[in-house]
Amino acid sequence: MLHNTPRLQVALREAQARKQPYWNAITNNCNHFIGELAQAVGLRVPSDFQLSYMFVPSLRRMNEHSEGAASVGGLHGSSGVQ
Repeated sequence: MLHNTPRLQVALREAQARKQPYWNAITNNCNHFIGELAQAVGLRVPSDFQLSYMFVPSLRRMNEHSEGAASVGGLHGSSGVQ
């Protein structure tokens, strides 16, 4: 269960309100969006300049022993990468 649900909901509403009109591999991609939401709930975020399939495992590794990761149960182990 997310203990930071209100902060996540606020971040999602703000992202929806911005309505980024375009996708851009360098400045506006999936990693940016995931990183923005992760920061909103207090997680540390890796560099977003990496392949998407490596970003979430990096995010998980950076936070697996922190208090923030303990509150994000679905993130730990979700990628299947050790």
